[in-house]
Amino acid sequence: MSYKKKVSQRVSSVNEIEEEIVLLIDENGVNQGEITAQKAFSYSKDKGLDLVKVQDGVFRLMDVSKNVYKKKKVQKKSHKATKTKEIRFKQNIAENDLNVKIKHINQFLSKGFRIKISFQNQKRSHLKIEDFLEETLSKINEEFTRDKMSKNENFCSINISPVIH
Repeated sequence: MSYKKKVSQRVSSVNEIEEEIVLLIDENGVNQGEITAQKAFSYSKDKGLDLVKVQDGVFRLMDVSKNVYKKKKVQKKSHKATKTKEIRFKQNIAENDLNVKIKHINQFLSKGFRIKISFQNQKRSHLKIEDFLEETLSKINEEFTRDKMSKNENFCSINISPVIH
């Protein structure tokens, strides 16, 4: 069984209001008390605002288009897409190249990016993938959290995220 949130409805004419006496809340959220539906509708037209049905018998004065714009603006601001950067390593990486990649990882973490570190091992290598990843992660200066690790015989990857204070 699913419950749907009741959506408030904008009233465009007095005939749409079923109740004769309604509870009116003004644009500032102040309770104006019980008044007739006709008076509430004319009050909304005088103020240039919309009359919105909140519940049965309860109506509110508001600028619907302004309210929708504010909700979209807040929603857009709160929805921040986190980008993921990927850094790839191979088994025969030079020490200087490794340091440069670790420097990039530190920069990305400080900017708030999630990072996928992947390591590709060739078939005849004696190097253990997990040891290399642990060694690489120990060289990172920024604080991070490990998200998940996936591995198979010749490939291993780990996702890390910055710690947000």
